[in-house]
Amino acid sequence: MKVLQLMWGGVIVICFLISGVYMSQILNPENDLSLESMTFRANHIYLLMSGLVVIAWAQRTSLSDLTLCAWMNRCAGLLICVAPVLFGFGFVLEAGQEDSQRLWTFYGVIIVFAGVVLSFLSTLIEILVRRQLE
Repeated sequence: MKVLQLMWGGVIVICFLISGVYMSQILNPENDLSLESMTFRANHIYLLMSGLVVIAWAQRTSLSDLTLCAWMNRCAGLLICVAPVLFGFGFVLEAGQEDSQRLWTFYGVIIVFAGVVLSFLSTLIEILVRRQLE
């Protein structure tokens, strides 16, 4: 599973690079400070962030034997791996629109946040339980 997650993170980082080339072809990124350009740039960076979070998630070393923590880790991993898809939709569908509510991007941010918080809570619970058992 770690290999698939690492590959998925790599694919997302490659999508980030491709979106950068795409932006350099259609925008003048050095001089354009319009709202359209800024939405493209924001979604572009969200792709990078989500790809790096997926790669970092895939490299985690501790897998819990506690049922609750293992379940929380699986859910966190799923959320973290799904978020780049939402950011991809956000880049394709929302970027460049001045009046967009950017719901794809919003939900992507919420999902990354939820995944990281769930992972954090799982690790915290595991540490506290292990300390109680010592």
